[in-house]
Formats: sequence, structure tokens, C-alpha cells
Amino acid sequence: MPSQGDSPATLQQVQFRQPRRLWNDASLSGKTTALVGASVLGGALVGMLEAGTGYHGWALGIGVPMVIGAMVLLAKSWICHPIEKIIVWWRRIHHERSPGALDDLPISRHDEAGELARAFYQLTVHSIRRDYEARQLRRTLDHRIAEATRHATLQLRRLAMRDPLTDLGNRRFLEHTLEPLVKSVQESHSTLACVSMDADYFKEVNDTLGHAAGDDLLVFLGSLIRGNIRQEDYAIRLGGDEFLILMPDCERQRVRTITERLRTLFKQYAAGSALAGLPVDLSMGVAYLPSPGINTGEELLQKADENLYAAKRAGKGRVVGVLN
Repeated sequence: MPSQGDSPATLQQVQFRQPRRLWNDASLSGKTTALVGASVLGGALVGMLEAGTGYHGWALGIGVPMVIGAMVLLAKSWICHPIEKIIVWWRRIHHERSPGALDDLPISRHDEAGELARAFYQLTVHSIRRDYEARQLRRTLDHRIAEATRHATLQLRRLAMRDPLTDLGNRRFLEHTLEPLVKSVQESHSTLACVSMDADYFKEVNDTLGHAAGDDLLVFLGSLIRGNIRQEDYAIRLGGDEFLILMPDCERQRVRTITERLRTLFKQYAAGSALAGLPVDLSMGVAYLPSPGINTGEELLQKADENLYAAKRAGKGRVVGVLN
């Protein structure tokens, strides 16, 4: 018989045993006929006993109850008990819904009760198998839904921290990144360079060539920054034509090389495009942490902005603070 841990595949493979026929494996109609015949035979025997002995009272008093009792016992054993067993089993399987509940089912009988038990057995096996498949499907769906939800959450979080035009980090990304980065730099006793920049005469580009040309210029600048910084650096678009680069543990000479390369490549792009004739360039302000008066992320950004404004006042198209 199947056990509690059997899978539906195992249940389907169960073969009904065909044991040696028992004396009570006849059909219910045969048993009923046998009961009627036994009753007639019992009555005849009682009558013969009366006729042979001549004592009618005690023969009837003993013989009739014996015949009736025997008929009741046979009816209970042959008919009532198998049916009651199936009813009890059916109630149990209704509550437990497990293969272990099949253990007491009389599937080895060869009468109608056995046929009914085998039919119930097959129906229950199929029902358990469907329940098992439904649970498997539900687990699969739950897993896929959880994965899709997690992916969507990560995607939304990423989109919330990315600039849609340039795909660089945005101001929210800066807010989530700056302080942990500053803390890491301070704990490791290293440095953090901050480059603040914007495009000179960007308003003239929009006014002369339209906002589409201005967007193209910003997209190029974002791609230019991303392609010239290190993997561990952070590129951010603050808004408009304002960009920011955070460069942990980067030597000042290398910062200078990167900023000058960005200016050179940016001017070359402008000269070879529809921007030719416009004085497009990059102004940059650089600050380092730690430096005198710079001990926090906010102070670092403020100093980089001050140097950017100094570059603007000095005539634009230059880098201020890179080696200071």
C-alpha cells in the first residue's frame, strides 16, 4: 500500500494484488442468495428436528434464534462490514487527503465492495496527483512572480537613480552614493577627487540649433565621460549641462590627464559637427578630500563648485583646482 511520502507517479504505478480468493469474496448477490438458502435450510432442519423428536417447543426456542443469529452474523461479515469500512475510509480520505489514508481500503476483495474500493482508490490517486501538480505549479508561479517582482523592483530602483537622457547617475544617485563613499575613503585613509563641469555656451547651442542639438551634445558628453573614467569612478548628471565625476583614490596628475582629455575630445567633436562656429568648450572645477577645510562630502561638492565658477570667471574653457 502507498505511504505518506509517495508521489503521484508512484501512486500511478501501484498494481492491485490478486490474492487467493477467500470464502467471503463472492458477489453481494451471491451472498444474498446464500443467506436466503441458508435460512431455508435452517428452517428445514428445525422442522425435521421437531418432527423427529416430537418436542416442538424447545426445538423452536433454540433453533430459530440460532438460525437468525447466524444469518445476522453472516450478513454483517459479508455485506455490512465491507461497506462500513469504505464509508469510514471515505471520511478519512476526505479529511486527510494523503496517500497514507489509502492503507485500510479493502482493494484486495473480489466482490462488489472490492470493486467499489478500487474505484475509490483510483479516483483518490488521480485527485492527489492533481493536487500535487497544482501545488507544484503554484510554487513555480510563486517563484516566477517573486523573481519578476524582484527584477522589476531593481529596475525601478535603477531607473530612479539614472538620468534618462545620458544613462549616468542622477542627483538621487549622488545623494545615495556620496556619504558612503566619503566614509569609505576616510576609513581607508585614501583620497576622493570631485570634478564639477558644465558646457560653455550651452544656451547658445539650444537657441541657435534647437533643443534636439542640445540633447545630442549632452548625450555625447555623457558618453565621453563614461568612456574616459575608470571603472571605479562615478559619473553623474546633476541637471541641464551640469556634470559631476567622483574619483576615489586617484592621483592628481591622473585627474589632470583625464580632465584635459575630456576638454580636448569635446572640442574636437564640436568642431566636426553642426556646432562648428560656436565657442563650445568645457569648464571644470576640481576639489579633493581630504584637503584643508574639506572633511565632508558636502564641503567637497561646494569646493568643486567654487572652482568651477572660478573657471567661468577666468574666461571659461579651463580647469581650476586640479593640482591645488
